Amino acid sequence: MAIIHPSGWRELSALGAAQREIETLEQLSRQLPDSYTVFHGVHWTRLQNGFSVYGEVDFVVIAPNARVLLIEQKSGFLQETADGLMKTYGTHKKSVAAQIARSIEGLQSRYAQGQGAMQPQASTQQSGRRMNLEYILYCPDYRITQPHIAGLEAQHIVDATRRDQLARIIQNALAAGPDNPAETANLCRFFSGLLELTPELGAVSEQARTLYSRLSGGLATWARQIELDPFRLRVIGTAGSGKTQLALAALHDAEAAGRRALYVCFNRPLADHLAQVAPASASVLSYHQLCDQVLRELGHLPDFSGREPFRVLEQRFAECVPGERWQFDEIIVDEGQNFAQDWVPALLRLLRPGGRAWWLEDPMQNLYQRPSVQLPGWAVLRSNTN
Repeated sequence: MAIIHPSGWRELSALGAAQREIETLEQLSRQLPDSYTVFHGVHWTRLQNGFSVYGEVDFVVIAPNARVLLIEQKSGFLQETADGLMKTYGTHKKSVAAQIARSIEGLQSRYAQGQGAMQPQASTQQSGRRMNLEYILYCPDYRITQPHIAGLEAQHIVDATRRDQLARIIQNALAAGPDNPAETANLCRFFSGLLELTPELGAVSEQARTLYSRLSGGLATWARQIELDPFRLRVIGTAGSGKTQLALAALHDAEAAGRRALYVCFNRPLADHLAQVAPASASVLSYHQLCDQVLRELGHLPDFSGREPFRVLEQRFAECVPGERWQFDEIIVDEGQNFAQDWVPALLRLLRPGGRAWWLEDPMQNLYQRPSVQLPGWAVLRSNTN
């Protein structure tokens, strides 16, 4: 069963073209292998505005060998004219071939720009990288009678006579080449960025796939647009405002830009949970886990049998000299309302010159009644929306 992003599409109630696309999702989900990933725009764009998130492309299929196939679905009636295959929208006719060509070029351009932004030192040739793209025009309700005038090569058209073969045709089109996990993951990050997706942590369970939510206008979208020099941002937000999702998005940004990132929170369960969904390159620890690991690396074994062992652990961490391995380009503190004032300098000395620091907190969850830490000179962003 293929992985579908975003999930939740089975719960949608839709009519017309949107319903036909949901039926296509069901077919792809059932018939493609679980090593394939499908991105779609049915969730919000088709139901709300009548426009697909990729311009005119309805589905993107990514194979494990990092090859990509775009599917443009045209439900209902089409017109075969001397100028090629046409689809009528209201009173206007649009060339199907021209729509697909624009979408392909637009995606290739955005992908090339994104690779250049992620690798600022890359050569012109590298920054102009292009995806290995195939495409299919899928017409589940219409039989093409004159493929020679459609404006598309016949092997790229799947009409009503072959709709039951869609998944097999996709696999045949993407079959060449060995698996490429690194580039496949890069492509999934790219298309997740276009859809503005971040994992909704509260919905992750052993039985469920990661649920993806579009956070337009939320912390994970607009807090990352702020520019500061030096970057020191304190986010004070209510429960459910998206602080942990922002932290996860910032970790992915750091990985994409080649920055070493450290995520530190107060509660061990949150650290353990986030470590399962954070980028593998990030260090994810509770504050006391961090103290323990740094001291052990320096040869100091913490004694948890003595009096106030955690306070002793904090003091020894503050007094030690961490090695280069504990220097980071990005530090994200979550649950900052539970941090003590003297932990702040101990943490920030792990930040390299020019590094970025985030402080995320919810004063309403200050269960230990600790005084709010002082962060002079930091910009403050407040979000009271759940």
